[in-house]
Amino acid sequence: MEKVDLIQIKEYFLKSILDQKNYSIKTFENYDCDLTKFFRFLKEYKINDIKKITKETIRLYFLKQKNNNISNRTLGRYYSSLNSFFIYSIEHEYIDSNPLKFIDYPKYTKKIPEYIYDSQLEKLLNEKTSENIEIELRNKLIIYLLLDTGVRVSELVNIKVSDIDIEERIIRVLGKGSKERFVFFTSKTKELLVYYLSKRK
Repeated sequence: MEKVDLIQIKEYFLKSILDQKNYSIKTFENYDCDLTKFFRFLKEYKINDIKKITKETIRLYFLKQKNNNISNRTLGRYYSSLNSFFIYSIEHEYIDSNPLKFIDYPKYTKKIPEYIYDSQLEKLLNEKTSENIEIELRNKLIIYLLLDTGVRVSELVNIKVSDIDIEERIIRVLGKGSKERFVFFTSKTKELLVYYLSKRK
């Protein structure tokens, strides 16, 4: 196959992410950023042909990032971005094998989640957050909904009134990848929700 410029392969790859895989804009931006960083490294070592990228090249790249105090979590993301790029390149016959094949995925320790104690929770629910009655009601409702349903904050802020069945105490939630699910809330939260909706402007 005729030699194709690295940047051009990257553009083809990124376009395929948006057109075929329907990834989010955030994921697209991460891939773009990670590959740009890697290509900058390649330029330093005068590598402009994808077939010249070897496992030694990759090892040197990750070693350099580690020496720059890049966390293993971020290195893991770099690894995933490069792996997807190389898999695409194999599928389109730009290369014959994946230079990441014999390189281990960077391991990282998951952060242990912090828990809120009952005493802290009670204090939070009883504490006044605003002199404005509407804002105060909203803040309390947010806390109750998070506790009842377990939804993410990013999911909660996108809930519309039309997503809520107040009588059945059910909320339709759109999660990651636009996956739809239903969550339930308590009668106490229902009372607060009805009151809030009657007071809000």
